[in-house]
Amino acid sequence: MDFERPGHMAGRRGPRERDSRRGRGRDATDVAAHVAKVIDSHDPELLSDYMANENPLSWAKRNVYIQQYGSDRFVPFTIFGEYQFPFLYEIYRFFNQRARHIHGVVMKPVQMAVTTLALNVTYYFVLRMHQNSLYTLPVEGGQIGQFTHNRIDVQIENSPGLRSRFTSISNVGLKKAGSNAIYLRGMQSTAKLEEMPVGLVVRDELDRMNIEVADQAHDRLQGNLFDWKLDLSHPTSPGEGIAYLWDISSRGEWMWECPHCGAWQAPDWKENVDIENERFFCADCGETVDKADLLGTKADGAARYVHDDKDSPIRGWHFSQLLSPVRPLRQQIQQWNEAQGHPAKIKRFFNGVLGLPWAETGEKLTVETVHEMMQGNPTMRMDYRGGALGIDVGAGLHGWILDGKECVKVFHVGQWSDIDYYIKTYQPEIMVIDAEPEHHKALEYATSWTAKDLPSYVCRRTGGHADNKSVEHPVRTPGHERAGTITVNFTEQFDDFYAELRGSASQNIPAWTLPSDLPDEAVEHLCAPTRVQIETKQGTRGGWKKGINHFCDAAMYAMEGQEILERRRGLTEARPSSLTKKSQFLEHERPKRSRK
Repeated sequence: MDFERPGHMAGRRGPRERDSRRGRGRDATDVAAHVAKVIDSHDPELLSDYMANENPLSWAKRNVYIQQYGSDRFVPFTIFGEYQFPFLYEIYRFFNQRARHIHGVVMKPVQMAVTTLALNVTYYFVLRMHQNSLYTLPVEGGQIGQFTHNRIDVQIENSPGLRSRFTSISNVGLKKAGSNAIYLRGMQSTAKLEEMPVGLVVRDELDRMNIEVADQAHDRLQGNLFDWKLDLSHPTSPGEGIAYLWDISSRGEWMWECPHCGAWQAPDWKENVDIENERFFCADCGETVDKADLLGTKADGAARYVHDDKDSPIRGWHFSQLLSPVRPLRQQIQQWNEAQGHPAKIKRFFNGVLGLPWAETGEKLTVETVHEMMQGNPTMRMDYRGGALGIDVGAGLHGWILDGKECVKVFHVGQWSDIDYYIKTYQPEIMVIDAEPEHHKALEYATSWTAKDLPSYVCRRTGGHADNKSVEHPVRTPGHERAGTITVNFTEQFDDFYAELRGSASQNIPAWTLPSDLPDEAVEHLCAPTRVQIETKQGTRGGWKKGINHFCDAAMYAMEGQEILERRRGLTEARPSSLTKKSQFLEHERPKRSRK
């Protein structure tokens, strides 16, 4: 007897065993009501049958409360309530009391209730199987504490079935339940991976972990009666982390049946999404479908996982955020549009929305392309006033004056005082200077011109991939003047610059206009950076190899100043929204998965 699965999903045949029958069964509400009736009846026969089929899903329904979406209330857990998550059903069922040695891998998008699943499996293993578990996260310190207090402690305190069983939860890294416990550890060092007998290891966000330390976490399972492994993460690059494990697993893909033609297919961004009309459609017949069809939650609908390698000892599942019951397609399309021309944002879309690895290619601007853009006025003209001035510091001082999308002037000088001539001649409206390597001199020079009524900033770059741009504007109070500070992500600034520089012909968004006499040195600097993949302990990420690119850097700082001017004038929104369709600079095809 299966009390958890909705009646219309139970008994439905998959793509490899379908026929013409379309039975109508109980819906999710009926099933939930029936489960409650069985539990409340205290009938020994019914309860015995129910317990024989128990798994973390059926157990969590009786013992776990979760915070209601958009509310402070805690309500009984279910995946078939107001918001339905049928794609999690099989994963819950995989971890059951009959299993001894199992390994599950979930290659997922973000915000799809998979961490909730991992916690429910952990609670079940400790409280129902009476075994210790190890729950791991990518970093130490603050994240462990934040995760523990905001997710685990609050859930235990608001779930009577958990609160009565856990005897101590005050320790950030240890949640005691009698003689058993949940250990929580970070995966950046082995310092706290002391000997502990556990039967379950959960590695949450595997691709952000130090993989050497994460591998050692599985050593804690040696010699135990139970050997349960659950790995979950949104992927990063092909062949690494969760993508590697998924490749060697059973490779389960969520499949749905078209209600119009009966074709089975996996939800696919390219094959099932009409971006222009904001709708889902069948890849075979082209008819419009809705999200409930993809989920298989209609009374006559069908959806299930299809595993490519059923003999693999690792069970793997993949699904995309297209199945999200809370995030509409319109928002995903908006995120896709805003990512065009920005490799880092494209990668985040594939990783976080589609749950797919993404391999970035080595992109590089060519000399021929730059020459095609050199259609503007020569730099020798002296009658221009205004725009944004960018200054790069290194091998002298390189300057770039930008007005909108037109480069007005470039120059190279040796002393800070030499820049004064160009400021007085071209009278820019704003100045942005490279904050390194001469931070104090750059700040001093920018502050001196702020005091002369030219708003000036220093621009500092940070590493990583976080979208952490911030702007602190200059202080222009007489006697207390101070230059402003712009903080940008290194990779994203380069992505934004080359997207802006190239424009988008398909959307009639013009490229920059460069002077007809742009010096060869400036052309070489624009073509020097190459987008590359960088190996780190957390895996491979996209970045830029700069080369000698001083004029290019100066142009980026001028771009930052131009954006501030445009915002002040109210002419545009933030730059990431400026390119809304596919850029010629990138090819955004769905990456091919390896079959091992």
